[in-house]
Amino acid sequence: MRDRGSSRPWVVIVNADAGRRGRDASAVVAALRAAGARVTLRRARTRLEGFRLCRALAPRRVVVAVLGGDGTVNNAAVGLLGGRAWLAPLPGGTENLLCRELGLPGDAAAAALRLLRGRVARRDVGVLGGRPFVVMAGIGFDGEVAALATPAWKRALGGVAAHLWHAAWQLALLRPRMFAVSWLRRTRGGIHQVVFSNGPRYGGGLVLSPGADPADGRLDVAVLPWRGRVARLAQLASLLLRGSRGSFEPVRARIRSARIRAATALAAQVDGEPIRVRDPRVSVRPGALWVLRGAGA
Repeated sequence: MRDRGSSRPWVVIVNADAGRRGRDASAVVAALRAAGARVTLRRARTRLEGFRLCRALAPRRVVVAVLGGDGTVNNAAVGLLGGRAWLAPLPGGTENLLCRELGLPGDAAAAALRLLRGRVARRDVGVLGGRPFVVMAGIGFDGEVAALATPAWKRALGGVAAHLWHAAWQLALLRPRMFAVSWLRRTRGGIHQVVFSNGPRYGGGLVLSPGADPADGRLDVAVLPWRGRVARLAQLASLLLRGSRGSFEPVRARIRSARIRAATALAAQVDGEPIRVRDPRVSVRPGALWVLRGAGA
């Protein structure tokens, strides 16, 4: 029982201005206490405060349950890197990629109870330009989309719809920025999007790297060269359908490190959070994070 979620006290973290997630957090705490867990609820007023709280909890033998989207989970995970605390991600955002990968239900309280009965496992963490990511990171096209799909757009259209709208806008009107990707003494130029994955899921229901293993010490990379707007639309359609093979399939590889080179800074995203990078390196930290997996996952 030593490696189960029920073997440690829980600290549930939620943003102070989380609205509905605040109510969900209260339900999570009530459900865990009813199941016999020792639980503390902590509210972080800012993203920085949430990171510092996780950093302080990292050396302790506790379960840190974080209620929020992929960016919130990323912020907490970075604080816990290299520590003894276990991460328990709870769904509270648009995609909830890590929660979906772990087979958790969409209800936060039900997810917490499943993790309470689950076991812990080590997980690799990728690093893009010095920024860690838990599930995936992208450069180019999806970085531009992530920067445009602001919280205001997500509130107005919904998270997935906001990303789809700006993806269509990018393809129709904006000029793609090209760059080169190098790995294993191999270089591919004329690229407008590359995604590094530590798990199979990408977002919007897309499974971009179906064979990705989060504990193999490597990252899966999908490289998408630019072949024009019409070809790019067809490529996206084939990926979403996941049944098409041939000229629209990304160039895939499994790597431990890579290098990006471009004439200018590029838009990027780490677990959906937009950043800008200049000739970044990509690497992996094997087994750097303890993550609870749901019972039966």
